[in-house]
Amino acid sequence: MEHHSLPMAHELSLFLICAGLIVPFFKHIKINPVLGYLLIGMVIGPFGLGALANETPWLSYISITDIRDSTLLGEWGVIFLMFTVGLELSFNRLWTMLRQVFGLGFSQVSLSAIVIGSIAYLWGNSAASSVLLGGCLALSSTAIVLQLFHQNGNLRTAYGQTNISVLLMQDLAVVPMLFLVTLYGEQSISGQLESSQQVITGLLSTLAFATSIVIGMYFVGSKILSPILHMVAHAKSSELFLAATLVIIVVCANITGMAGLSMALGAFLAGMLLAESEFRHVIEMDIAPFKGLLLGLFFMTVGMGINLEILMDQLFWILASVIGLFVIKGAIITLLCMAFKLPRSTSIPTGFMLSQGGEFAFVVVGLALSYKLLPNDTGQFMLLVTSISMILTPFLAHIGQKIWKEKLESESHCSETLAHIANVPQGHHYEDHVVIAGFGRVARILTRSLEAENIPFICIEKDPTKVRAARQNNMPVYFGDVIRGEILNHAHISMANTLVVTMDDGHAAERLVEHAQKHWPDLHVLARAKDLNHAQKLITLGAHDVILETVEASLQISGIILKRLGIEERKIVSRIEQQRQEENRNEDNIASPKDCNPKPD
Repeated sequence: MEHHSLPMAHELSLFLICAGLIVPFFKHIKINPVLGYLLIGMVIGPFGLGALANETPWLSYISITDIRDSTLLGEWGVIFLMFTVGLELSFNRLWTMLRQVFGLGFSQVSLSAIVIGSIAYLWGNSAASSVLLGGCLALSSTAIVLQLFHQNGNLRTAYGQTNISVLLMQDLAVVPMLFLVTLYGEQSISGQLESSQQVITGLLSTLAFATSIVIGMYFVGSKILSPILHMVAHAKSSELFLAATLVIIVVCANITGMAGLSMALGAFLAGMLLAESEFRHVIEMDIAPFKGLLLGLFFMTVGMGINLEILMDQLFWILASVIGLFVIKGAIITLLCMAFKLPRSTSIPTGFMLSQGGEFAFVVVGLALSYKLLPNDTGQFMLLVTSISMILTPFLAHIGQKIWKEKLESESHCSETLAHIANVPQGHHYEDHVVIAGFGRVARILTRSLEAENIPFICIEKDPTKVRAARQNNMPVYFGDVIRGEILNHAHISMANTLVVTMDDGHAAERLVEHAQKHWPDLHVLARAKDLNHAQKLITLGAHDVILETVEASLQISGIILKRLGIEERKIVSRIEQQRQEENRNEDNIASPKDCNPKPD
């Protein structure tokens, strides 16, 4: 019997083994998954174990020698990632970001290309090579940067939105780069040179065509995408809905790809068109597995492309070039952010986050090498510099993240910082008040009840986006890390009636309860618990009352069901209260020993 193997069966099997076994190990030892994929790619790629497969045949089973097919498949990971980023935005929000996209973004690409290209020319590269080097190294890695933002949850912050704005402009800048490389490449082959006027005319017509494609996709997509999904949703088939979503992504990506734009930009537009629809959340959950796996494959192929032999031969110059790229590009981005009136808490970490080379460099350099516009040695050197800079990005991102948090807390000019808590007037207004740690949904509901009864309160939240939104509504919500003792002192915790812990971070909630019990033992502490084990731990650490989310949710569900079945309101209230008391008496539930007053003899 003749046996047929599926295309890429070996590559996909090896990738899934790495994704399922090795990457979790990296997470366990606190190594960023992106870095883990890159390192695995280096090891199993054609310049790692793959280079030894001919001499040691069994290594062929755990290595990959040809990455062309894997690279094409991995690029869909970037496309799916850009689609999910589009889901996080909308055209209205993008409109508010236009100044950063075309102002800050255009300035960054232009200035970085000029400075890096000039340095390359001074180091002996030809004018054509220098222009290519400057343009390509001005771009950053959309895939790595956005994936890191997804992991740390900062995509919707001012820091995240600034990075998205610059990355969008960089994606658009690829269009004229590819046009110019193709134009001059074809001229070098034919030997016919076009005039400057012809070049400019061709470039403008290409940009006009690309712009018309984007505008056309917006108007057509806004009219048909939601109705299509509505129609599919009525079929009540999750498989059909997923298939329709994938078709939308693939079609939109191919439209922009055929127009000379990046396919990822088309997927981004599709995401924005669906950002304000009622299907946004289910779509995001449906495509998450595809995005995660394909993006992991993309990062692995980047690692596979690193030629370890060339790297070791030119290690000093490659590392010097990488460091130089980080310093020059990071400084340009930081200074430009400050010039555009962005705070240091955004400017400095943005410089760290966007200072690497990007995946589009592989596309542009690959095209230039095919037209022989770039010497092969220079092209390989540049690709190595780009790859190494991408590998080091998670480390820089970690530094940028720390700076971002520290600067947010230290900037005295920010109206929602805790410097204003220190200026809260002393007196009867802030005696017997309520201090709330965290400002999520639970805290918002609580504050409405307190306001209705004219009970004073202070909320402390470490997400600046939530703080800013609350203060626009004149809410007494202040920025800060409530774990820090001085923060609670500024909130007059010693005069408070109750500390309410509503934070999502269970570990942080435990630390806060323990801190409050140690320094203010007479303060009444009410905490929100995620499950029974968490509730018991909070009680042990000193919480007086603990509300278990699952219990209260179950009681509310019971009440709704009883009401729908025609039970009288009075009986429902009585039944719910009886069940609540039974839960509070249960020794395995949330009752605190401090609340269990002994009955008189």
